[in-house]
Amino acid sequence: MTARSISAPDRRALRDVLGHFATGVTVVTAYTDDQTPIGLTVNSFTSVSLEPALVMWSIQEHSPNKAVFGVGRWHRIHVLGAGQEATAMRFATAGADKFEGVNLTPLEAAPGLPQWLVQFDCEVVQTHRMGDHEAIVAQVMGYRVAEGEPLVFWRGRWLGAAAAATKVG
Repeated sequence: MTARSISAPDRRALRDVLGHFATGVTVVTAYTDDQTPIGLTVNSFTSVSLEPALVMWSIQEHSPNKAVFGVGRWHRIHVLGAGQEATAMRFATAGADKFEGVNLTPLEAAPGLPQWLVQFDCEVVQTHRMGDHEAIVAQVMGYRVAEGEPLVFWRGRWLGAAAAATKVG
């Protein structure tokens, strides 16, 4: 396979074009080896398989947290609901104390945020380097579901599902 080189201005244009694909927003949490909680906002989340139950998401290759998501490691994926933009921004901000003032739920495998639309407990089964990211394939070991509409990210903006539906067309 031959990779086509894209210049810096073309990369920005490509990012803008890719932004036309609306995505849900998740926060992925885990514990480091010394039990320090870490978390990051991820919108590259997708389902892969029902049997076995597999999901996939990606992390930047240069992320200081990448090693926490090796094969056999546990993490929790929180699908955010409409109105949780501040949570998404908190966990997307590098260098911030992302858990300051957050009441984590006492779950042993990975930190649990107090609010979410869906929460998946996952174990990493495969990782794949893909360009400037690492794809994380994880088996869903359990989940919890709440009521509400999802938070949607589209063209650089946060939208609730109802708002997204009225903007398309």
